[in-house]
Formats: sequence, C-alpha cells, structure tokens
Amino acid sequence: MMVHARPPRRTSPRAVFAVVLLALGGLSCDARSDSFAGLRGTDPISVELTPGAMTLDEGATTKLTAVARDARGEPTRDQTITWSVGDTTVAAVDWAGQVAARRGGFTTITATAHDGVTGSATLTVRNASPVHLLLSPARVMMGVHEFGPLTASLVDAAGNPVPAPPPTWVSSNPAFVTVNRDGVIDAAAEGSAVITAMSAGAVGSTLVTVSGLTVASVTLTLPSNRIRVGDWMQATAVAKDAAGHVITDRLVRFTSSSDAARVTSTGLILGAYNGKTTISASAGGQSASAFLFVALGPVDLLTITPPKATLIAGQSVQLRSIARDHAGSLIPDAVVTYTSGNPDVARVDASGVVTGVSRGSTVIVGTSEGKSASVAITVLAPPSGSWARFDSDPGDWVGQGNTYSYTAESNSITAQARGVRLDVFVAGGEGWIGNMAIPQSLGRLQTGTYQGLTRIDFSDPAKGGIYWESDLRGCNETLGSITIDSVRYAGDTLRAIDLRFLHYCDRGPALRGIIHWRAESAPASTTSSRRAFAGR
Repeated sequence: MMVHARPPRRTSPRAVFAVVLLALGGLSCDARSDSFAGLRGTDPISVELTPGAMTLDEGATTKLTAVARDARGEPTRDQTITWSVGDTTVAAVDWAGQVAARRGGFTTITATAHDGVTGSATLTVRNASPVHLLLSPARVMMGVHEFGPLTASLVDAAGNPVPAPPPTWVSSNPAFVTVNRDGVIDAAAEGSAVITAMSAGAVGSTLVTVSGLTVASVTLTLPSNRIRVGDWMQATAVAKDAAGHVITDRLVRFTSSSDAARVTSTGLILGAYNGKTTISASAGGQSASAFLFVALGPVDLLTITPPKATLIAGQSVQLRSIARDHAGSLIPDAVVTYTSGNPDVARVDASGVVTGVSRGSTVIVGTSEGKSASVAITVLAPPSGSWARFDSDPGDWVGQGNTYSYTAESNSITAQARGVRLDVFVAGGEGWIGNMAIPQSLGRLQTGTYQGLTRIDFSDPAKGGIYWESDLRGCNETLGSITIDSVRYAGDTLRAIDLRFLHYCDRGPALRGIIHWRAESAPASTTSSRRAFAGR
C-alpha cells in the first residue's frame, strides 16, 4: 500500500506577523487582568433575574430567567440555578423558573447559583376577589409643623387582612401636607390635602386638614394599668382646646418608653415583655402619659403578708398581696378580692385593711384569678390596762414577718425604768424582751423622739440605744429610734408610759412596736415636757 505525504504548507510573512501580534496582545491582556484571574467564566458574583418585578393575578403563571455572571459581567460557564420562593402560600416556582401565582399577596422569588450567590425578583399577586386598602385614621386634623404616621391595611371583601407589599404614598397638595415613603405626614401650612396610598392594585385615601386651632390639653385613658405578654388593649386619647372643646380627628402620636409594650399609631398596645413602661400620647405640643405593667401570664401564686396577725378589737392591720406568674415574675397591681370568714370577729375592706371587731378568731382569704391565700386573725378584747403590739415586716428576723398584740388581761406586760433606761418584758406565746435608753444627759425618761440608736450594750450613753428580741431571736447589730409620747412618774418610780419604736436587726427589714404600759395603781405625779433628740 502506498502512503502519500502532503507537502508542507508555506506560511506567508503576513500570517506569521499576525500570529505574533495575537500572541503579544494576549500577553498584554493577561497582564492587565490579573485581578480577575480565576474568576472569569468560572465563579459567579451576581445572579440577574428577568423580570426583576412582576404582578400576576391569582392562578396566572410566568417564566423567570436567571443568568449567573462573573466579575466582568459575562455569563459563567456553569449556569446551574436553584429556585425558591419566600412565601409558598402566595406562589410556587419549579426547577426551571416557572412561577405560579396561588393567592393574593407579596413575596420574593430567589435564584441561587452553584456557589451560593443569589438574585431575587419581587412578585405581587392580585386577589381574585376584590381587595380594599384602608387608611387609618380616615380623617386627620393637624396643626402646622405637626407630624405623625398613617397606616395602610389591605383587606378582602370580608374585611380579612391580606398580605401586601409596602404601599406607595402620594399627597395631592405637598404645599400643605407632605408624606414620605413610610406614610409619615408632615403639616407644612394651613390648608388640606388628600393622602393616597396604593398597594397590590388597591387604592386608599384620607383627608388631612391643617388648621391653626391650638391644642390646650391631652388626656390619655388605658382600660387597665397592666397587661399580659401577648395581649392587646386600646388606648384612648382626647385633645381639647382652651375652652375645653374636643378637637375631633386630631392626629395623636402614641409612644412607649420601653420595649415592654409596643403601641401602634392608633393607640393599640401589645404586651411584649415582662416589665413596665410609660405610654404617652401627644398632639399639638401637649401630651399625657400613663404607667403600664406587663406580666408574663396569669396569676400562678398568691401570697399575703402578714401570714398571721393578733389584733386588739378596734385596731387594724394592712394586708399586702404579692402575685406571681408561672415563671415567678411579679405581677404588679394584681386585682385581689378579700373576704372574712367571720365579719363579726374581723372585717376586711377592698384594699385589704383588716379591723378587729370582737374577741375571737377567723381567717381572711384573698383571691386573684382563681388563686388564693389566707391570713389567720386573732382578735383580743379591748384592754383596761397595759397592752403591746409588734408589727414585723416580711424578712424581719425578730418578728418573723407577723403581727402580734398582747393585753395585760391575758399576758404579763411589765416595764422597769432605771434612769434613762427602760426594760420591757412581754410574756406571751413568743416572749419579748426590749431594752431601750435615751441620752444619759436627760437624767430619766422624757417625752421626745430619739433617733440613730444602736445596740444598747455597745451604744454611746450620750445618744442612747435600742435592742429587741423574741423567742431568743436576737441581733448582733441593731439600729432604730424611740418616740415617747407620754411618761408619768410617782417620785422616782415609773407609773405609766406610751412609746413607739422602730427596730432594724442586722440591717434587715423593720420591726415596729407600740407599748402602752400602766402600773396597777398610779398616784398623781409629774409629767416631763416633750423634747426631741436627733442622733446620727
């Protein structure tokens, strides 16, 4: 077999020159595009969707195209695209970018390239049934230079909310009233303008009138001063002129001082977080405010202090209720209803003040949102002689947070005076011992108020001291005061004394007491003059 060799082709000088030029040009191009090395034609930095915005009717379909481009704006070699839709109830998209409108609303179609770079297009779906764009307030009265927000809500024929894209706002007369992209209107001069909003093919409008009528006062009313997280309440604000006439349709701005509650432009309040806030309403340079407490949930635990109290008939004690939710958070100002098991022994009013009526025992019950707590009440007959009372705050070590009363008819109450010192002993179920002294310079007990007293064993004689214990519950450190309202001697012998004291044990909560002591027989004697002593 014969093989024929093709003779070599001659290359012309012009062709050789062209090849050399191309080679040199390629080298020059590469040198200028080092910053794009590795990107050109391989790694996308953007995804371009066409069209970028669409409006479809319910049930309609359309086709989107997506192109992944590199740093030079050229399509990349790999055009693999993954499609997704933000709200699948509004629309659906398949693997090829075919979009199907499902129901009225607004969503975003996203195309993702192979390395995660994305691009998106917006889609508005018009409802098959009629929709309406409602603006609130429907009419507005403003003063010059006032401003505030309008709100737009898209609803169907039944009044149900419909998802919609943010509306476009326009003013018929910007010389009087302007409106920004967020619906905030600003009164520029006296006059009127129609503010129009457009969204999802629906249009709504409101009339804004700017007048020189001056707001003299604003009142704010809340249905309650507390709200639970997740609940709503409507605040009401009224603007009046100097004559007290209501200025109708006046635009009122509502604000909340903290994130505990959120308030809309129409005064609708949402409880957001456990805490407290101040709701304010302002119009025409005038404002009003109200405190609002936000609790996590309903009352889960109710406690009442004091847990027990002994009263003398005619005396009273204030009950204090503490309500907490399931998380243990305090529910401020919880509504508590009080009832007495036997009003003939002790009665209780709506604020929780218990008053002893006659000798006996009963129970006071407090109830809030189905949760209850009780307080044991003992009432003693009115005394004819000495008596004593001790009121212990929650957490006080000496009195254990209870209220105690004693009379000489049922308990031993004694008082001994030695110069400026007074020792009191109450032999009751608890057993009380009190040691008190006023400044040594006074010689003996005298009426007056003596403050800044410390534990009597270690106190400065020039100031006096105080110390109380009960059932051997004593203190390492004390601080307090004594007020002697009256004192009577027969010679150098104490015959009667009335005093009140305030006692803090080891820097804890307070113990308060009243001592009314009389000797069995008290002959005529002198009464010291009243004077006050202020210690440190």
